[in-house]
Amino acid sequence: MSLKVAILKTKFLMFVDSSGLHQKMNAAFKAPASKEREKYSRVYRDTQEVIQKVPFGRFLNEKLTNLGISQA
Repeated sequence: MSLKVAILKTKFLMFVDSSGLHQKMNAAFKAPASKEREKYSRVYRDTQEVIQKVPFGRFLNEKLTNLGISQA
């Protein structure tokens, strides 16, 4: 049996407004699998949005950025 996962698209958007820091991640993955004569392939898409309060005047936290990407 073989399974391959290919990242087709990733898009990351980040902005700050009065309600906090917004991060939005769009991702598309393709997962083809095969076993002898059986074959399967499908594209999966996901969108995740993370909103957190960030005090103004502070630098954006790398862990917060990684969280948004990891959740997708």
